[in-house]
Amino acid sequence: MVAEYDHMLDRSAKVFIGMLVLFCLLVIWLNCQPVQLARPEQQALLSWPIALMTVTMGWLGYFLSRKLDIPDLFDKNVSTKCRFIMPALIGIGFGMVLALLDVIFKLPADLNIAWPYSVPYYLQGAIFADIQHFFPIVFLVWLVSSLIMKGRWQARIYWTAAVLISLVEPLQMTRLTATAGPVGAFTIVLAVYIFAVNFMQAVCLKRAGFLSMLSLRLGQYLVWHIIWGALRLPLIF
Repeated sequence: MVAEYDHMLDRSAKVFIGMLVLFCLLVIWLNCQPVQLARPEQQALLSWPIALMTVTMGWLGYFLSRKLDIPDLFDKNVSTKCRFIMPALIGIGFGMVLALLDVIFKLPADLNIAWPYSVPYYLQGAIFADIQHFFPIVFLVWLVSSLIMKGRWQARIYWTAAVLISLVEPLQMTRLTATAGPVGAFTIVLAVYIFAVNFMQAVCLKRAGFLSMLSLRLGQYLVWHIIWGALRLPLIF
């Protein structure tokens, strides 16, 4: 029992807890600042029910991931290049693609939080977004492979869960768009883009752990929400 407790409070666990604490501190700080939130989803991200749900899902997901064939945060078999550098570069590439789509299709002007609040807002937003993908994947794999199948077919179940979870967001967006009218080329392109980002994050999680997944998201948000978010209004509007 003591050994299991020590295992759960090792370096990786402490860093993950620290990330959740940082998430909560950012929510508290942003709620005390005059941040202009034009969209309902931007406001919801700073609500305490959402924050508490995110923290709960994050810690439970981390606990379950330790029981699966997913690299720990500081797995010795994962290099710094695979954990941080490569996923961050892939995320930067995804951010550049979305900025290009913005130039071509001219997305709504109020998509991004204004500088300088964009930095803390999208840091906590990246943690939130990744936990929303991390938890359902590890929960499904644990439920089906570990609990029901007694540890069998874990890899197959992981990739099936990764595809299904990666499809949720683009399918929801497409359905909402379809209720307002015909689904256009941009909606299809954006749906494919969102699926690609989500699935690549699942690849990072499987190969290099949660920090790799988060590095990709931070790279994407750095370009799309922070750098391009500060430049896009005077350039294309």
